[in-house]
Amino acid sequence: MQAKDKQILLGIMAVIVVGVAVVILWSVHSRSIPEFNVKPVPKNAPTLNEADIEKVLGVEQFRVVRRVRQVPIAVKESFSNFTGLPFDLADPGEEIGSDMIVPGKSSRRLVFLGLSDDSAVLVYEQGGYVGFCNAVVFWFEEGGRDWGGTLEYVPVPKDISSLKAVVQKGKFHPWERRE
Repeated sequence: MQAKDKQILLGIMAVIVVGVAVVILWSVHSRSIPEFNVKPVPKNAPTLNEADIEKVLGVEQFRVVRRVRQVPIAVKESFSNFTGLPFDLADPGEEIGSDMIVPGKSSRRLVFLGLSDDSAVLVYEQGGYVGFCNAVVFWFEEGGRDWGGTLEYVPVPKDISSLKAVVQKGKFHPWERRE
């Protein structure tokens, strides 16, 4: 085999390797974000009442997400629409800012996100001198509804069932809408 033929063969092999790598990366990426085809809950959506929240938390078909990169866009946009804040949560275990604003570091950290077919339950920690835990619930049917609360319960709920127990015991302060 001549040198020119070897170069052509190596070039073809390189293209094949790159093509396989692209297919593998696309496959991993497409599985990393759960399919969630809903429209975001708009700003100033109606608020879910306590019965609605318990109904949402009673759904047994939640998929749990514990990485920010896996949070669907509709949930990120709903969060921003509801809170007026950017969705800039850190991953669990990552350091977050306290009372000092540190460029490039979030003051909020994801605990978990529960996704059902028509709702999302987001629990996150808020850093500060005294950190605390928040929960927001989004229901995507009929134009969307939302609810947010600051939890009184320690330790931080790590799953839907422990969050449901906190809500059933009334160990939270619901957020008031800012107009």
